[in-house]
Amino acid sequence: MKKVTIFLVSIYLILSLIITACLLSYNKFKVVEIFGKVIVTSSEIKESGNDLIIINKKSNYEVGDEIYYYDSYSSSLKVSRSKISLIEKVTETENTIVLSDDKYLSSEYVIGKSIKIIPVLGVIFDVLTSRIGYLLLIILPVFLLVLYSITKIVRIIRVKNNEK
Repeated sequence: MKKVTIFLVSIYLILSLIITACLLSYNKFKVVEIFGKVIVTSSEIKESGNDLIIINKKSNYEVGDEIYYYDSYSSSLKVSRSKISLIEKVTETENTIVLSDDKYLSSEYVIGKSIKIIPVLGVIFDVLTSRIGYLLLIILPVFLLVLYSITKIVRIIRVKNNEK
């Protein structure tokens, strides 16, 4: 029983650290960017499904590739997906990309190509990274554990004082 408890607490701590790192890694577009990857959910880009999408930041792209990009055209979307129709070289480091829906995009707004789509995990990620989800599933259990530990220490001290 003790080994199972230690295992579950370890998993919980690892999960808490990962979620906290994600919450501290929002970029200027309010999207999680960590270790050179961008993490979005299908709900953030208005697609069906509950997928977690991991995008390789600034991967090489060519005409015909389906890319994810920071959407400056829409006020509600942070990230969108489209195919590249044309790449026009502006300078050595800057390109203008024409998307299949006739939007023009600076290469600085390109995130990259999807490297992993994990089904169903998007909903879990959305809940855990929401304010109420983080409060109820991460902060509250830790607070209760600290409170339990303090009451246990107080009981031990009282018992030792009563023995004297």
